[in-house]
Amino acid sequence: MKIRMKLKKLKRNWTKTDRLILKALYQEHRPMSKMEISKKSDVSWITVKKHMPSLVARGIVLFHKEGKRIYYRFNYEALV
Repeated sequence: MKIRMKLKKLKRNWTKTDRLILKALYQEHRPMSKMEISKKSDVSWITVKKHMPSLVARGIVLFHKEGKRIYYRFNYEALV
């Protein structure tokens, strides 16, 4: 099933930028930094930075810190 259809099941309003970021995380299956997400999604780093708190708050993205770095990953359990 495509990610767009899975996201529709969550019944949220997703912006185009949200969808691009989520698609990048969904396809990689690994934690990624904001810069990696930016390169993979073709969205600027600062835009990724602005959208991440909202995606984390919605529960679709998880994060963990390693020193000063923050890594994000898709929360596949949110789709169940």
